Amino acid sequence: MTNSTTSRFEGAVYGEANVDIGTNRRGERVVRIDLTYDRGTRDQVYTFMLSLPAAIALRNFLDGAFDAAGLEDGNDRE
Repeated sequence: MTNSTTSRFEGAVYGEANVDIGTNRRGERVVRIDLTYDRGTRDQVYTFMLSLPAAIALRNFLDGAFDAAGLEDGNDRE
């Protein structure tokens, strides 16, 4: 039987993330997140475009997750 906690974390692991904030063609403030998957035969980059409110919500969720895990500044890498 598979451990349900472990299976929650199965999937692609992205090794690098880059973020930029700007304005799209419609004049909306947006956040671009580029995630690089570097474990295959060649790097693959996936890009997400978020509205500013969605990006702020994501940041808040991540801050809460880091706090709950007892991590500070993401320095606890395996």
